[in-house]
Amino acid sequence: MTTLIGLLFAFLCSISETAFAIITQKTKIDPAVLIVYCGLGVFIALLPVIFFVTPPTSGLFYVLTLANGLFASVGLRAQAEVIKKYGANIGTQFMTVPPVLVAISWWIINPNKFTAFFQETPFQAILAILCLVGICTAIWGLEHQKNTKKALIMSAPVFVCFSIQTFLTFYAVKEVSIIQCIVYYSALRGLIVGLANLYMQYNKIKTAFKKHAIIHTVRNLKIKFLQKQTEKGLIRKQVTNSILNKKFLKIALLIIAMTLISRFTRNLSLKFVPNPAYTILILNTKIIWVYIASRMMKLKSKISPLKGIILAFYAIAFIILTY
Repeated sequence: MTTLIGLLFAFLCSISETAFAIITQKTKIDPAVLIVYCGLGVFIALLPVIFFVTPPTSGLFYVLTLANGLFASVGLRAQAEVIKKYGANIGTQFMTVPPVLVAISWWIINPNKFTAFFQETPFQAILAILCLVGICTAIWGLEHQKNTKKALIMSAPVFVCFSIQTFLTFYAVKEVSIIQCIVYYSALRGLIVGLANLYMQYNKIKTAFKKHAIIHTVRNLKIKFLQKQTEKGLIRKQVTNSILNKKFLKIALLIIAMTLISRFTRNLSLKFVPNPAYTILILNTKIIWVYIASRMMKLKSKISPLKGIILAFYAIAFIILTY
């Protein structure tokens, strides 16, 4: 029963992540700014609630949360960049790779479970492996287009980070209660992700600022470099302006809301399921939701929905076979 509850939360997560992907594609927000909203926005939203929840006492929980936040800061930004450049449809289709990596890694981490599964139900075990092969085949068969291949390569950091994150979240939420899982894990992870991307945005603007200053100086030797203090002040101002942009602030609340729902449901799903691969395999159904939403909103869609349905079928079949 608890596994079914976990799968239900995973399904709800797929809906919220679909909305997030569509918003990312439609608004064209700078990936770093978007993830700052997702991170610090979630932390600020949960800050008043934190004081009413008993803090976790497990040291392992804090270590895993910190590690997750660092990997998430890289993975989420990379995913946002892929979606911004190639669209939500292709971005979500490639997210079928992490479930395969997680499923294989789970068996490597728990060889006894795989051996027992293979010995007790060899036929089911073979079919489950074939499902993973089918997912891989479907992924590599996704539209042999130049842009699609580039998007696949660009998504490599996302695959690695998201796979590692799944295990970090899975073991972290097992260390705390359900309410701590919802509030503390989401808030602390959001704080780390937000601060990390705020730092990335600062460095990005700083690099662009210095590059402009060098070019400007070469063109006119009479112009000297700005004083260090003034330079820092201008960079901070540009960072603030990029984040507090009125155009994007209008949808910031919607982004934060979708992120909150996504984090809550994903954390709860991983809290209830016995195998972390189950959660992200169910999340594959967002391929179908993104396609439907893209058609309704007339957004670009480069991949056939049939391939998305095939990927979702393999994912569900794998869960049934290994349950």
